Amino acid sequence: MYLSPAIDCFDGMPVVWTIGRTPTAELTNKMLDSVISQLKPWERPIIYSDRGGHYR
Repeated sequence: MYLSPAIDCFDGMPVVWTIGRTPTAELTNKMLDSVISQLKPWERPIIYSDRGGHYR
């Protein structure tokens, strides 16, 4: 199983996450879509990744 979390760097808590059987772009995109759906209009997050293959 693979975990694709979005972590709040302020408090270290997960904001959203997705779990899948393989590390795919779809898994990552679902996580990012979840993050975007929770943003307030004025929020502008910075997304950082380890640049793994599924984040390209």
